[in-house]
This record gives sequence, structure tokens and C-alpha cells, in this order.
Amino acid sequence: MANGTEQKHSALFGRSPEAVLSAPGRTELCGNHTDHQSGRVIAAAIRRSITAAVSARADGKCVLHTDTGAFEVSLSSLAPVECERGTSAALVRGVAEYFAAHSLKIGGFNAAIESDIPIGSGVSSSAAFEVLIGRIFNALYNGGSAEPMTIALAAQYAENAHFGKPCGLMDQAACALGGVQFIDFFDRDAPNVNALEWPFTNEFAIYIINTGSSHADMADAYAQITADMKSVSDILGADRLGHADEAEFMRRLSEIRKTAGDRAAMRALHFFGENARVSDMAAAIRSADAAAYARIMRQSAASSESLLQNIFTPAQQDRSLAIGIALARRYLDPIGGVARVHGGGFAGTMQALVPIGAEDGFVRHMESFFGNSSVIRAI
Repeated sequence: MANGTEQKHSALFGRSPEAVLSAPGRTELCGNHTDHQSGRVIAAAIRRSITAAVSARADGKCVLHTDTGAFEVSLSSLAPVECERGTSAALVRGVAEYFAAHSLKIGGFNAAIESDIPIGSGVSSSAAFEVLIGRIFNALYNGGSAEPMTIALAAQYAENAHFGKPCGLMDQAACALGGVQFIDFFDRDAPNVNALEWPFTNEFAIYIINTGSSHADMADAYAQITADMKSVSDILGADRLGHADEAEFMRRLSEIRKTAGDRAAMRALHFFGENARVSDMAAAIRSADAAAYARIMRQSAASSESLLQNIFTPAQQDRSLAIGIALARRYLDPIGGVARVHGGGFAGTMQALVPIGAEDGFVRHMESFFGNSSVIRAI
């Protein structure tokens, strides 16, 4: 892809690029809806990325040519622009504002951008784009001095304050850090990050399946998860469940059920169990224990379905995600594989742990229901 973006840059801007940069998409391995509660996650970069050939401009304008069109952002003003909300331009301006506010240099640039990260497939194409913008400012104007987590925080800020999506930091951190990462968000301003070596290359592969259902009407469902968990942490006198005492939660469960309701109590139960599972899965990865990894993934899947309840909403007519998980399990259960919800849930994507040797058959099985290119290899 790099050669193509270099040629595209030269053709568009009449000069050779000064740098070629990229950022990967990401997959969540464990920690479903834990990051926004100052919990733990394991996330990993996938085998798909967004790439840009770039050069500096002296006029303070960012000119971007992407697979889906071209646009321009002037850095003369860095404040959020209402009409840009929900657009890529908002993300460029947001990353620039964060850099400037944290004593990092910014400036205009030309960028020819190409991506093979599927848009809307739950592998964080938007976070990869945000991280790419941070890497452009870093390479062209800061000599590479900005740390990966600084770029991740800039990306999250852009999505929260400019784009208008109240996301956690997991997606951006995973895209910025690369590899497989254990991330503890107990201190949100300074997450504890530890890289993990992936030991299961000969045992299984991880796939992401886009089941085709839309996230368009799911904003309220996602927000309700956060609200439910916050209602419990408020009772426990903590700002987030990650800062609450699990033993106190269990002692006061009857009170919590009466005050916050059973759904909130169940989602809090999911959080505490899932947060512990992240540490267990990290141990399985470090010890190269494939059986333990698969077992913990199954436990995470069951908790998301029964306690977190993010497979579908009662009002949904399209339940493609639930159907996809069921179809994957028909194929994988007899051969020791695992299928689970991926990311936010309710719609969109699922994740599958596929034993080596069964990949081609699994891909054919799932694509027969969800179409060509609906299944991608993540790890």
C-alpha cells in the first residue's frame, strides 16, 4: 500500500512525500465494556491499516485525499465546529487542538490516504484515522517526540470533543500502541500499559465477522450501559466501577437492586467479573496456555450475553449479531473454537477463535450467510 500512497501523493501534489505513515485497526480480546469504567482490557492491533503519504504545508491547511473523497481543514481556528461534528474534518481539528494545548507543534500538511480497514466493521477505522493524524503532526512537526499514549489521548479527545462520540480510550490506545497490549485504565490520565507477546500462532487464529446490522440506532443502548454502571458506582460512592470496592458491591447488592434496578446490578456484576478475567487472560497469554485462553474467552462471551446484555435490545427486529454468533458456534463448538460479541455490541461485529486448519472452512461457512469479505483475519 505504501508505494501506492507515495505515487498518489506525487500525482496529487506535484512533489514527493516527506514521510509514509500508518496506523492499524484494533480488536478487543478481553474487557468488554470495561475501559469506560476505569477497568482493564486486552486489545490488539489487527492485520489491516490506514496509510498516508504526507508532506508539510506552510499555509496552515490540512489537505487530505482519502478513499472516500477529499477535504480540507484550516488550522487557523482549533475550536470545535458544530457543522463538522460526525465528520473526519472534526477529527483532524480535534487532534490538532489537543497537540497545541499540550505544547506540541502543529502545521498544515498534504496527505494521500488509503485504507484496507473495513469501515463500520467494529475494528476501529475511526480510531486508526485519528491516530494517523496524530502521527502526521508528530512526524512533520515534532520530530517523533510525542509518545504513543499521548497520540492516543489526542485521538480520544478529538472523538469526544469534536466528533461528538463519548468513547473510552481502548480503541485509540490499541491503535497507537500496536501489538497485543494489557491496559489498566484505573488512572485514566496515565493508563498502565504492558505489552504481551502473542504465543498462539500455531494453535488458532482470531477473526472478525461483520454481521451486517447497523449501529445507527444503537447510541441510546450504548449510553444506557454507561448510565447503568454509573448508577451503581454512585451508590458505592465512586466515580466509576473500576474505583469501587467489589466486596462492598456484593454486601450491598440487595440495596443496589432496589435502587438502581436489576439490569444495572447485572451489568455491574459483568464489570467486576470481566475485569478479573482480563488479568486471567493476560496470564494465559504469558504462559502460552491455549486451553485457558479459550476457556476465558467463553466465560467473557457468556457474561456479555447474560449479564451485560449487549447482543440485542428487546426492541430490535434485526438480530444479525445474535444469529451470527449462533451460526459461528455451530461450526466452532465441535472443534474447540469460540465465538463472542466484539466491541460495543447490539449490532455489527463478532469475534471468533478458530483452530488452525479450520480457517478456510470457517470463512466459507460465515461468508455463505453474511457475504464475501464479511470475515477478516485479525490475528
